[in-house]
Amino acid sequence: MKAQCDGRVSQKGFTLIEVLVAFVILAMSLSVLFRIFSGGLANISIGERYAGAVTLAETLLDETNLSQYEMSGSREDGYRWVKTIQAYAVIDQDGNSIPVENLQKVEVQITWEAMGRERHMVLSTLRGDRRKY
Repeated sequence: MKAQCDGRVSQKGFTLIEVLVAFVILAMSLSVLFRIFSGGLANISIGERYAGAVTLAETLLDETNLSQYEMSGSREDGYRWVKTIQAYAVIDQDGNSIPVENLQKVEVQITWEAMGRERHMVLSTLRGDRRKY
């Protein structure tokens, strides 16, 4: 828009430098926002993998037949697991191991890959032999 002032023509608007500075500020702001959103999506993915690992571990803990052994396996979705079942024992004051009758320690270790890192978790429980009661 041109306007007459004291015989001179003046133009109102933004200079090229002002427009470039505005675009730089906008680009920097958008890059920060994209990083925040992508980080949030990555955290959601990691959380879903942890939830899957917990579900698998709970399933493996539930299907225990309480004989002493160690077994392992893997699934197509990338989870690897090791389940150990052993007699549970307590340590007395002298450092001796005293087995507790009809009680087993069941432990499940789950390992998987997420975001380029290997992750793992361990769940364990004590189970009594229900057939003996």
